[in-house]
Amino acid sequence: MLIVSALIGLYYWWTGRGKSSANEFLMANRSMSVLPVSMSVMASFISAIALIGIPAEVYIYGLQNWAMICSFPVVMYVSAYMFMPVFYELQITSTYEVVLMSIVLYGPALAISQLTGMGLWFSVITTGVVCTFYTTIGGMKAVVWTDVFQTTLMFAMMGTVVVKGVYDLGGLHTLWDINNHFDRIELFNLNPNPFIRHTFWTVFFGSVVHWTNIYATNQAMVQRYLTIPTLKRAQMTLLIVWPLKTTIICLSCLAGLVVFAKYSTCDPMSTKRIERFDQLFPLYVIQSFSFIPGFVGLFIAGVFSGSLSTISSGVNSLSAVTLQDFIRPFLSYKMSDSAATLTVKVVAVFYGLLSIALVLLAQQMGNILQAAIALFGLLGSPVFGLFILGMFVPTANSKGAFWGTLLGISCSLWVGVGAMMYKPYLPKKPISVESRTSIAEMDSTLFTPLVRKHVERLQRLRIEDYIQKEGPEKAQQVIASALIGSAGQLPHKSHTDLVLNNFTHNYVNNNNTNNSINSYNNDNYYLNEAFISALIGLYYWWTGRGKSSANEFLMANRSMSVLPVSMSVMATFISAIALLGFPAEVYIYGLQNWAVMCSFPIVMYVSAYMFMPVFYELQITSTFEVC
Repeated sequence: MLIVSALIGLYYWWTGRGKSSANEFLMANRSMSVLPVSMSVMASFISAIALIGIPAEVYIYGLQNWAMICSFPVVMYVSAYMFMPVFYELQITSTYEVVLMSIVLYGPALAISQLTGMGLWFSVITTGVVCTFYTTIGGMKAVVWTDVFQTTLMFAMMGTVVVKGVYDLGGLHTLWDINNHFDRIELFNLNPNPFIRHTFWTVFFGSVVHWTNIYATNQAMVQRYLTIPTLKRAQMTLLIVWPLKTTIICLSCLAGLVVFAKYSTCDPMSTKRIERFDQLFPLYVIQSFSFIPGFVGLFIAGVFSGSLSTISSGVNSLSAVTLQDFIRPFLSYKMSDSAATLTVKVVAVFYGLLSIALVLLAQQMGNILQAAIALFGLLGSPVFGLFILGMFVPTANSKGAFWGTLLGISCSLWVGVGAMMYKPYLPKKPISVESRTSIAEMDSTLFTPLVRKHVERLQRLRIEDYIQKEGPEKAQQVIASALIGSAGQLPHKSHTDLVLNNFTHNYVNNNNTNNSINSYNNDNYYLNEAFISALIGLYYWWTGRGKSSANEFLMANRSMSVLPVSMSVMATFISAIALLGFPAEVYIYGLQNWAVMCSFPIVMYVSAYMFMPVFYELQITSTFEVC
């Protein structure tokens, strides 16, 4: 996998040599087609944490988290038709990016290394180096097409696991009956109490706000939209991302149900076979598929596909932000295109190596790191509110924006710090250990302090999923900003961001974990993925040599097609953490988290038809210029 990804980067380096520019590197010269961009958009936020975490979520808490799917129509519409036009008009390159790539790199590597014997630092270094390699030499085109390759691997891996798992159980009816008996099938919990961890309403409305934040204004997303030549085709990417995103979440939820059905009479956590719930999904794959030569290696490659897509997206978008917001504004002269191209490539190497170096901190920081991640999530809400204010409130001005954002940050910190200080108790779904059932009756004996600590952390780190925490913060910020601005000077014309946000854990070494599958030589499959990714990067470097520019590097010369961009958009926020975490979420709490999918129509519509046109119309490089 790593080899293929590297080869993609080499391809675009080779084809683009001699014509390289910053625009080519960051935006692929705005020439990408719809499908690869759609796959890239989807893959960008489907990390390995999600692929492993969602099944664990279903295993423990049930299926209510499925409701996130219901938010996707709203998310896609708002992103495509409200936010995207603004960014398209501005033709910007950057919004903002939080440097959490080391977590996406470290978390899945540790979880898998302790179950398979695969070296922790081997996976961390190879993933980081290959990502940096193909992103630096191939630019945005290499990032998008490696996302397409890695998304295909993710779907193949998850689909195979689910189909064989259901077949081994005897069919969907057996899967459904077992999970229903243990209260994992919770699709429509309509209780309006906002303090219940998962109800349809909290998952749905929280997902609308959370995913609209990502698909409408996130730097990695906007940069992909602007690689497509026309606004109409760019909006098509979110219409493709919607079913792709829904499918991967459905597969992750089903994986959680399959894992729970497998261990419904012998919970691995209670029997000390694993130490963290994010090891549930890898454990299941190892025990169920180890007799198939190479499949465990395919699983590892599929999980790390999520990490590759998320990290490469971060490296590229951070390069754009640094160039446009921290270098060019402080120069007394206009930077030439060749100098800008060299600068963004050097910056890309720096951020790639930094993500590897920060893994050392991730090992040592523990709860401090978790608090920092939660803090970054809290600050994302006020920034999104700032975008809404600047784009849709005519009376907005700098005074109102400043005080409204300050109020939004204060409220976010109050809610988030309070959630971390006063840890809630979360009731778990029933489990069984050798015919001992009902966790409701035996909670204190079956669930160790480690489990409870994990579950509480899961909620604290997912504060952005709940409407009672994120939605009102944005609303009060926009209202306050508008009122303050109206009371001040006249408005001026302005230029017209479970396990769904990558939950992490305070890992501890597990020297008792079974490492019996080393003989399968699974590293080779992972390295093949890396090799292909590197070849993609080399291809675009070679084909673009002699014509490289900053626009080509960052925006692919705005010449990408719709499908690859759609897959890239999807992959960007499906990290390895999500792939591991969603099954754990379902395992522990049930299926209610499915409701996130219900938000997707709203998210996609708002993103495509409210935000995207603004970015397209203004044709600028930094999304912060919108505000």
